[in-house]
Amino acid sequence: MSLTLLPPRPDGGARTLSGRGLLDYLGRLLPHPAPAAAEAPPADPVAVEIAHIAASGLFDAHWFTEQHPEAAEAPHGAVAWQVREAPLTAPHPLFDPAHYQATEPDWRLFAATPLGHYLRRGAAAEASPHPLFDPAWYAAQVPGVPAERLFRHYLTEGFAAGLSPHPAFDPGFYAAQLPELRAAGVNPLTHFVQLGAAQGLSPNPLFDLPWYAARYAPAENPLVHFLTQGVAAGARPHPALPAEPLRLWLARLAAGKGQRPDTAPAVTPGPAAEAAGAESPAARTPAVAALAVAPPAAGVGAARALVLAAPAARAPTAGARAMEAPAASVPAAEFRGPLPEPEAEPAPGPAPVPQGEPPAAPAPDRAATGIAAPELSGPPAAPRVAEPQPGADLASGQGALRAAPAAPRPAPSALAEGHGPGLAPTRSPPPQTPETVNVTVLKPQYAAEPALVSSTGAVTFTGDLLRVEDHEPKRLPNPQATNIAWIHALFGPLLREITGRPCRAFVAEDYPNPLARLAIFRRLQREFSTAGWASLYAGLEDAALEEDIASRFAGDLVVSYELPPYLRRIFDRHGIGFIDLTIHPIRYLPEYMFGIRSNVPAISQRLHALQVPARLFADFARLSAARTIRVFRRADLEPGAALFIGQMNRDSSLIHRGRMYEAEDVETALLELSSRYPKVYYKVHPHRRDAAELKAFVATLPRCEWIDANVYDLLARPEIALAASLSSGTLVEAPFFQRPVQRYIDRPVHVDVTGAAHEEVFEKGQYVAAPPAIFEAPYWAYILGHSDTPPPVPLFDVTRDALRTTLNMKWGR
Repeated sequence: MSLTLLPPRPDGGARTLSGRGLLDYLGRLLPHPAPAAAEAPPADPVAVEIAHIAASGLFDAHWFTEQHPEAAEAPHGAVAWQVREAPLTAPHPLFDPAHYQATEPDWRLFAATPLGHYLRRGAAAEASPHPLFDPAWYAAQVPGVPAERLFRHYLTEGFAAGLSPHPAFDPGFYAAQLPELRAAGVNPLTHFVQLGAAQGLSPNPLFDLPWYAARYAPAENPLVHFLTQGVAAGARPHPALPAEPLRLWLARLAAGKGQRPDTAPAVTPGPAAEAAGAESPAARTPAVAALAVAPPAAGVGAARALVLAAPAARAPTAGARAMEAPAASVPAAEFRGPLPEPEAEPAPGPAPVPQGEPPAAPAPDRAATGIAAPELSGPPAAPRVAEPQPGADLASGQGALRAAPAAPRPAPSALAEGHGPGLAPTRSPPPQTPETVNVTVLKPQYAAEPALVSSTGAVTFTGDLLRVEDHEPKRLPNPQATNIAWIHALFGPLLREITGRPCRAFVAEDYPNPLARLAIFRRLQREFSTAGWASLYAGLEDAALEEDIASRFAGDLVVSYELPPYLRRIFDRHGIGFIDLTIHPIRYLPEYMFGIRSNVPAISQRLHALQVPARLFADFARLSAARTIRVFRRADLEPGAALFIGQMNRDSSLIHRGRMYEAEDVETALLELSSRYPKVYYKVHPHRRDAAELKAFVATLPRCEWIDANVYDLLARPEIALAASLSSGTLVEAPFFQRPVQRYIDRPVHVDVTGAAHEEVFEKGQYVAAPPAIFEAPYWAYILGHSDTPPPVPLFDVTRDALRTTLNMKWGR
């Protein structure tokens, strides 16, 4: 090899270079690269956290150095001293490290201090920095402020605008006790936490702080004690109010209605309270009387009244739900230490009924525990629970039934019933004389049959209460609310007409109800995210919470959409009957179908008898495969290839063993398939949001190819030797196209398409295919036992347009 493109020699001849000389010459011509810059040493994560905290505005250096004088002399500043020397100390009077650690137990995995974790992850996830700051409640008052700025917004702007940091802290009421507070520009919550509670100032009209402190002697802030421990132990917030669940007290507070003095029980403080200087109820009567008649205050108080008063008045629409201001959720905590024994006080009577409202039933108000959809027209619900009497003619579905008095739903725990430490047990109401009435019931065919609509409950439409979609800008609304409202609109009128029961929807968005979605996540100390939802999907593992949820549905017939395992387990354990719906995975028929199942054996047996027969699935698959021969034009499919069917980004079918399967699991499956098959075709789900990125990813994998053909055409092609997926419903359809399948998520098949016996289907909890008759009243009347005559069940006609469809040609008109 030689190079002649060199300057000529003196005699005019060409210069040549070869070998080593050529390399040296080229080396002199090429520019020399600049010396590589030395790599910067990795940043110290603690130093980064210190800088982040110092710039956040959430470290009160003046207050902190007053609490820790040694920090003022630290050579690198108070922030660095706190992070390196005392990471668990409070950096701000409104940042409570103990509270934050209890709600975010994994904070040490991501930061050196609780505040560092809050800035890095907690704020964006709406974690609470203090028991008296509820981010969800505050966010509803400042729409548009991002989650990570909520706490800072309150500290810098919100308190001055009179915004409320927590539904139990009324800044207007508190500031009215100290008129100079507002003029001085002092944050009322900061003042309450640092000084006001110790001075006996009450945070709202329905919490008498001096009386509570004298009566129960809490070791911490009395309001915090009441919210986190006292209310669960049956403590009373005010001498004129009874012990009641937190949600009822907050609703009473938000509505601006206190105990009216004319109906309040005569309560005398015990000697301990009097010795501590607590005022008597009579001394506080003017304030309570004013509270009873005063309308809700403007601004925040009025907003709270609109949110929490009478949920039945809310329109069950997505827009209305987005406008609802959530309130606080206080996670259940173990009560620390006994409450002092009451000093010979008469038991408080029931809370007075506000004017213009009907008396409350002895059972908890359903409207306060869920979004009550507008009731459908029809006869009113029967007022009593029917119990079969000896000699009743159950064979005909008619009989003399002994109606027992409607009992209140079980309380979540003994503490809630007034049996807490040091509390006198509540007395049971006197027994009522039973009456004999005639009620039509479903004929019992099994010994242990869940309750049906013959009880005094309603027909409640619900679904997965805990589903969280990380990609949604607002995660508090239930993503399943639309599906629940949909099935309620489809079948609610029919069931109201047939059963005579009210039909309602429950989506668990009614914060601060303890059964609201966010409240449950906080109670279980799980992240309010898709990963948190996946970790709870199989079971809640909290017996007290399961009892609370069961009490919400007790006596109801539940009609659900895609009932999650944790709810099914609760309903099965507590004898709550349900009928569960889903979209059936076989979707190549002329119309989609519902899958339907029930945990009530008699209902399940009738659903099984009316199902779409499996032979139709095979017939329509045969027609579809014949049509493929005429419409599929691609001739380059690799013989013996595998077809991998993709799924949506997030779906309950991707949850297994407490986690959501992700793109990494798809990669593992594709690599495994490509090691066994000459080609793997990836068919994307039509609703996949990141299809473009996924397509580029699939292109990097060996022997894998993205394919856009119709999935049923692919299943019909002889080149496809296997249909595989993580857990797609298409794997239920593939056997009807004579294709073997492989599932990478090892979970039971949730639907029966084989025509198995009812006992097997019922034992497995599988769905069966509902016929088109599901949209008509006779179908529901029959499965609920209100009719013994099976309805006509027209099925899909395999002969209709069969030739036109498979020929894929059209002549004439």
